[in-house]
Amino acid sequence: MASLAAEIRRGIGEKGRGARTLRTVYGFGYAFSGEVLEAESAPAGDRFTLAWEEREVALSKGVNVIGRDRNAIVRIDDSTISRRHARIVVAGKSATIEDLGSKNGTFVEGKRIEKPRALADGERIQVGSIVLTFRVFSPEKSTDTRR
Repeated sequence: MASLAAEIRRGIGEKGRGARTLRTVYGFGYAFSGEVLEAESAPAGDRFTLAWEEREVALSKGVNVIGRDRNAIVRIDDSTISRRHARIVVAGKSATIEDLGSKNGTFVEGKRIEKPRALADGERIQVGSIVLTFRVFSPEKSTDTRR
């Protein structure tokens, strides 16, 4: 074990005493340690989610596929949903939904979509027999109670 620790120290450029990354813990072996750096906080942006039943999935920037496929961001194991049923594209402060040629169609607020369509907070999306709610959480919206 000591030779492995020495090899790791050489590999990361640490020398003998005063090791900062790999240290000896008496009676146990070795432990990795490191300095905690405070990260510069990124500006908070809108956060988009889809909720249904008791589940909620955060949507990331870019393409978010809804379907049964194991690689889908929003994976729903239901026989009425195609493997790659629809996709939501998040760009900046907006999100659009598009059907991907699914068998049972994609509906927003009860209307079948035939082309990409912008989504608004609280809209209901139906894929197969499942109804999802699209939510937008914006840091710009005030949380103050107005009287």
